[in-house]
Amino acid sequence: MYAVTDKGSSAIGPALTGLIISFTGSIRLAFMLVVVMFVCAILVIRHLDLTRGKLEAEEAGTISPLSLAEETEEEEETVGPVPDELRVKEDGD
Repeated sequence: MYAVTDKGSSAIGPALTGLIISFTGSIRLAFMLVVVMFVCAILVIRHLDLTRGKLEAEEAGTISPLSLAEETEEEEETVGPVPDELRVKEDGD
């Protein structure tokens, strides 16, 4: 799905921008399209449940349980260790 949306946005975005400029003669309205698209993307992203998505991917067999643990380790390596007061408490903690 990601590949489809990536390729689609590469074609649709410039086409819409060109159409707006052609019909209105103003590039300002084309920039308003960009602003509207960003706002829409932010609204969609804010409503995503990443934990649920990872669990569903694991159940579907498209992601292994180990990859979830590896991802957490990779984040700690790139960002650095998380202070204890900021860590999410596990059920056993």
